[in-house]
Amino acid sequence: MDNHKLSHGGVRSSEIMLTVEKINESWIKLIGDYDDKRMVSDYFTRFVPNYMFHPKYKTGQWDGRIRFFNLTTGMLPFGLYGMLVDCTQANNIEMVADPEIIESLIPHDIDEEVWQGVLDGFNKWVPHDHQIEGARKLIEYDRGLLEHATSSGKTVTLYLYLSYLLKTQPGKRIMVVVPTKGLIGQFVGDFKDYGFDPELLGKYFGEEKCLTRQITVGTWQSLRKVPDFLAEVDICIADEVHHAKANEIKQLFELCTKAKLKKGVTGSLPDDDCDILSIYGTFANVLHEVHTEELIEKGIVTPIDVIQLQVGYEKHEKQMCRKDYRKEKEIIQLSTKRAEIVRRLVGRQKAGENMLLLFDEIDFGKRYYEALRLAFPDKKWFYVSGETKTDDREATRQIASTEEDVNIVASLGTFSTGINIPRLHTIIALWMGKSSIRLRQSIGRGLRKHESKEKLLFFDIADQLPYSKAHSVERMRTYLKEGFPVRSLEI
Repeated sequence: MDNHKLSHGGVRSSEIMLTVEKINESWIKLIGDYDDKRMVSDYFTRFVPNYMFHPKYKTGQWDGRIRFFNLTTGMLPFGLYGMLVDCTQANNIEMVADPEIIESLIPHDIDEEVWQGVLDGFNKWVPHDHQIEGARKLIEYDRGLLEHATSSGKTVTLYLYLSYLLKTQPGKRIMVVVPTKGLIGQFVGDFKDYGFDPELLGKYFGEEKCLTRQITVGTWQSLRKVPDFLAEVDICIADEVHHAKANEIKQLFELCTKAKLKKGVTGSLPDDDCDILSIYGTFANVLHEVHTEELIEKGIVTPIDVIQLQVGYEKHEKQMCRKDYRKEKEIIQLSTKRAEIVRRLVGRQKAGENMLLLFDEIDFGKRYYEALRLAFPDKKWFYVSGETKTDDREATRQIASTEEDVNIVASLGTFSTGINIPRLHTIIALWMGKSSIRLRQSIGRGLRKHESKEKLLFFDIADQLPYSKAHSVERMRTYLKEGFPVRSLEI
């Protein structure tokens, strides 16, 4: 938490202490000296990214900040209590907290006999050390996050955790939130495959609305519409917590005022401080981390080669899009040179290998899909976007996992997160942007091991136009930070 500390000058003495009361499992309340609370408010205030471009900021209606502590009501998200301790200690503010709040942050003992029974009952394979340690951390603490890199096997970790809960907390209502409808079927299918009783699992989304099972698996979009159910949930788990906007997860879990246990798992936390504080406010801090570089070194996931292709543009094209991001995107999406580069990459694909091409806008993706399908009619082509039915998405995933020469052109929203396709040899990022989460999740689709591949090839198309060039530099920083080998080639 040290990186969030703010300096307020010299040390001062505090004659009046702050008292922290527990309101429910979502909120705590600070009572005490106004100046102390003002200091806490400053500590939990952050500028919103790009606030200076917001119309309300430009007109003076908003100062561009989010305040996580409400100075008027004294309310603070429960999960930020640990940071509150940092704040008061740094500023010599005396504080007394409700014992229930403190108890929720103290690790609990694990029933080792029950835990061993859980491990013995998982007979698919021997879980990796990081999966076992991650599950134990979830058991030990009431709140917390696992930051386990994509393809680390988070579903197994959650299976071990939930199996323990069912034995030690029978009858408790459990909610698991996943980002997309497609991941509901995959999550439930994996749990059944691992040996879970299917009668325990209920799905809640567009086509299926079952809230009567002990464990409900649904999307935040659907579950937010049943506040009465949320108010009665005992245990909340968010899978792929980075995917939905942090504020959306925050709003959903705030309604779970009875849920003492709140856990989140993610492949990568967002870069933005506001999103991080929103996530911490719900789940508290990170309990355990596993990075991709570590998984590659241990031979758990597939090694990767990143090739960044720097695509040049004509002088008049650069002048046309100067300081106009929309025009730049239009030039890129309609570029015949760029399309030809992608066509050549597909043409280089070895027989029997499978490929995923990820796009960010529907018309753009459809255009590439139609052109490539006509250019390579001998390959199996599939198009997936938000318009594609959930069953069809799952069928495409199954085909790509078992068959050869499968090429999928898919939207980031449907196939960048959580989708498990071990038989994937090449990924081409058609989209333009700088989001490190999108990038890491896109790469993660191809990191799962398969006997048919020695490494994953990831092609990053770096358009050399003003905004896109700057974005490609940010993506390069992400590769270097993750320890991925990367080559840069000028086209």
